[in-house]
Amino acid sequence: MKIYWHEKAGDAFKEVISKNADDPFRLASEFFKTHARSTVAKAEVAGEPVIIKRFNVVDWSSRLKRVLGPSLALRSWRNAELILNLGIKTPYPLARIEAKEGWLTPCPILVFEYAEGIAADEYFADPSIGRAAKERVALRLAQSISYLHSAGYAHRDLKGKNVLIYNEEPWIIDLDTLRRPLLKAQLIRGIHRDHAMLKNIFEAYTIR
Repeated sequence: MKIYWHEKAGDAFKEVISKNADDPFRLASEFFKTHARSTVAKAEVAGEPVIIKRFNVVDWSSRLKRVLGPSLALRSWRNAELILNLGIKTPYPLARIEAKEGWLTPCPILVFEYAEGIAADEYFADPSIGRAAKERVALRLAQSISYLHSAGYAHRDLKGKNVLIYNEEPWIIDLDTLRRPLLKAQLIRGIHRDHAMLKNIFEAYTIR
């Protein structure tokens, strides 16, 4: 088992994660998601809130991909660095726990900063938030996705809960589906999918 650290990870954080690398979820205070694809929980590490995400094995094909290629945790790590460099907000990945042990490879785990905010679908549905604020957020979100597409990438899963709104700034999360397709046709399909999901966020709830 090996732990990879982000430069923002402090010594106290590293110590706690290292001691609990075999099962970081023992640190969890609240579970947000427990299903086949992933397990997500909030924890406090060295006095700071973090999110712990484990990428679970769904079937034999996902296990084969994990053995032969980069894990979803590594993809998410790289994608986070990518969009941060593009000026798009996303929580910093602080630690990645991985092990390569053939078919018995453990599920990789990613620990990243906890991002405050509410899901975009809840934000636009909230009648207490004014129309002007919603329009500003909608514009910033559209601009962020435009930057992503201009760089040749598509998120492909821009549902409302994968966009957090904090202080009128959109934060993009769940980056394991983000890809830079090799073929232009694939990129176009990904962009169309992103646009359709953005439209659902904006149109399913009245901006008022």
